[in-house]
Amino acid sequence: MGVNEIIFDERCTNCNKNLHGRYYCDLWGRKYCAGCGSIDESCRTCGSPIVTVEYPDHRRYCQRCEHESIKSSRRIDGELLQTIRRVMERRGFHIYPDEIKIKLYKDRRNLSDKTHVVGIASHQRFSDKIEIKLLVGGNPLISTMNTLSHEVGHCWAYQHSSGEYFDQPLSEAIADFFSLTVLSNLSNIPTSQEKFVDHSIESLKENTDASTIKNIFMEMGHPTLINLLKRELKGKAWCAIPLKHNRSSDRVNVRIREIER
Repeated sequence: MGVNEIIFDERCTNCNKNLHGRYYCDLWGRKYCAGCGSIDESCRTCGSPIVTVEYPDHRRYCQRCEHESIKSSRRIDGELLQTIRRVMERRGFHIYPDEIKIKLYKDRRNLSDKTHVVGIASHQRFSDKIEIKLLVGGNPLISTMNTLSHEVGHCWAYQHSSGEYFDQPLSEAIADFFSLTVLSNLSNIPTSQEKFVDHSIESLKENTDASTIKNIFMEMGHPTLINLLKRELKGKAWCAIPLKHNRSSDRVNVRIREIER
């Protein structure tokens, strides 16, 4: 086989049709022809048009995403949560895993009635415990780390907020900043999931509020940023951090606070 034949002999993962240099690619790097890649229903994690697994709550995944998904509470509580803690504590954000309880759900309907929600962090007033609920199944390592980092960011915000008021847009910005920071500083990433990391980081960089916090971190350092965040969360430095989202309507007195992603 000649050199040109090797270059142009790439085949569709699904139908084995010659791609002729034009193809659709999912986050695992698998390539599909225009016909297979145009299927409307795709894997909600990697974007593959070839879906083989469907949950009762109508989530659909490709076989590989389901096979690579993180479903062990021991691994999430141990390895993943400790990785997030180490990354963020090097930047001055102290996480207390003993105060966080993680629950795993296989059915989205037990988590939220919103189809886009894959994780929830909630804190009940007068309680020291913060609960993270995660949707498992079909979410490989990097997707799970992205969601878990986000929810841990909410936990940090809960731990430093006032007893009566909670600034939800600021908490969302902090949560996305946690995800951006953790994913940008992961080591030993499986080669097969590097595209997941790149895709997630690019999506987070487009979040203006997360970028605002990151810029303050880069310009002023973590002591100044953390002090400012804590003052805002307690209502002592109102709107000192310029966020894109309207915050005045979201700053409400609540007894049970729940953040959805």
